[in-house]
Amino acid sequence: MKKLLLLLLLSVSPAFAGPPTEFLSKQVDQVRTMVDTPVADLEAKKKLDLDLMNLIRPLMNFPKLSEAALRKHWPKLSDDQKQKFIALFEELVFQNYLKRVRSANKDYQIAYVEEEVKDGGAYVLAEAKSKITVELGFDLIPQANSKPEDHLYEAKDILINDVSIVENYRDQFNQILSKESFEVLLERMQTQIDKIKGKVPETQEKKLEDQNAKDSKAKGKNKSKNKAKKSN
Repeated sequence: MKKLLLLLLLSVSPAFAGPPTEFLSKQVDQVRTMVDTPVADLEAKKKLDLDLMNLIRPLMNFPKLSEAALRKHWPKLSDDQKQKFIALFEELVFQNYLKRVRSANKDYQIAYVEEEVKDGGAYVLAEAKSKITVELGFDLIPQANSKPEDHLYEAKDILINDVSIVENYRDQFNQILSKESFEVLLERMQTQIDKIKGKVPETQEKKLEDQNAKDSKAKGKNKSKNKAKKSN
């Protein structure tokens, strides 16, 4: 999953140009242009991140991907739990994306090598090339409420060297849910998001505050002892 959205920064070198491949290529160009846009301050960065999310959201149908990632657990959830999971899953994928895109090697090139049209959608095979070659497979279906002539697609799944990102997330979630509650899963997802964003979790922040208070108190005692020794 960590390499999932690396593609969105990569230079494009299409070898095949059917409508699905052209759609992906345009998405890549748009995202790379936006990522390369200079930002003057924090507010500008937030605005850019929002624009990026609005661009990515139609390509990554997070409600469908969320259901696929949880699969057997999904029907057991309440509507409120589903909405909370979708929101966190979207944020987790997006923050992973931003982290990878902004640290990606710009020397990467993408070559689109094959396109197989099926059921109104397509499977597009691409190769991301740098020092190593990473094979990317995009299982695309038409976007909801779009017309065939619009050639708008969303990713049902993405494979990296034949490894499905949906199945990869599903394995991780299943491991947690086999031992912990759904609420714990949400907490761990939020912790991971905070970690990517560089935030200190509240529990950890409280521990740091307590430790700082203890250190200050200890320093105060040491100063008092030193003063007492000097007086003697």
